[in-house]
Amino acid sequence: MFLKIENLHKKYGDKYAVKDFSVHVKEKEFICLLGPSGCGKTTVLRAIGGFLTDLSGRIELDGQDITALPAHLRPVSTVFQSYGLFPHMTVLENVKYGLRFHGLKDKEARIKSREYLELVRLEEHANKRISALSGGQQQRVALARSLVLGPKVLLLDEPLSNLDALLRVQMRDEISRLQKLLGITTIFVTHDQEEAFALADRILLMNNGELVQEGRPEELYENPNSAFSLGFIGESSLLSQNPVTFIRPQRVEIGTSGQAATILQRFFRGDRILYVAEADGQKILVEKLNRPDIRQHEEGENVFLQFEAEALKGN
Repeated sequence: MFLKIENLHKKYGDKYAVKDFSVHVKEKEFICLLGPSGCGKTTVLRAIGGFLTDLSGRIELDGQDITALPAHLRPVSTVFQSYGLFPHMTVLENVKYGLRFHGLKDKEARIKSREYLELVRLEEHANKRISALSGGQQQRVALARSLVLGPKVLLLDEPLSNLDALLRVQMRDEISRLQKLLGITTIFVTHDQEEAFALADRILLMNNGELVQEGRPEELYENPNSAFSLGFIGESSLLSQNPVTFIRPQRVEIGTSGQAATILQRFFRGDRILYVAEADGQKILVEKLNRPDIRQHEEGENVFLQFEAEALKGN
């Protein structure tokens, strides 16, 4: 494996931030560390980047043990949530800043930096100050500055959290494009499952400092292995606690026969509408596409719910 993390532990006082975390990452793989605030995902990222001390465990990259290697000597680049750009420098100067420590002459550094600005579609902004750029453009500068160093692994710590909804989607797609184009192994930290679903080859779901489930986005969505995974990944109707039995709202239909129910709530979501229905005292979520040819329903309406037996999931 290209990146190996084995038995990683990190404590702050008596509390584990990360406990017995192990994972192997393939070269060119896009990994999303997903979980709620305080689950340990950023701690894992910072451990890979070399920004933490007093760790136990082992981190190996491309056959080299980097566990004790200082951050500036590790072949990784990190894009932080705050971007960390220099406001007194131009866009080009920001991108080429790190190359000065790699022994490149100024002319070579400028040429290489312009290549990466072109890659992130900012070549025409090379001589602008950072303050003249939008949030999305600043994010692209941060990406170019990290990528120009030619890292073996790119680390991204919730890089989209400061952007508005539309820009988040645009930058998410841009990160995906660049990762595929360059074939760079990427570790992306997020608490947003939609981002993880859209980007990841594999998701590592964390809670309370531990890795609780890993797999392709489809695997985590269809087969959560615990009550936590079920509650965190997607929306669902929990039909039974013992054994755990659930159904996703997309698998329930409103028809002319089936289980009698009443619509309690209706939530408009643009291209979809989510209904909360009650059947025999059990609340069931139902999601329908918002299209003119599909009949919609109102709160208080009596309906019938239908679903196939294989739509029921459990563990």
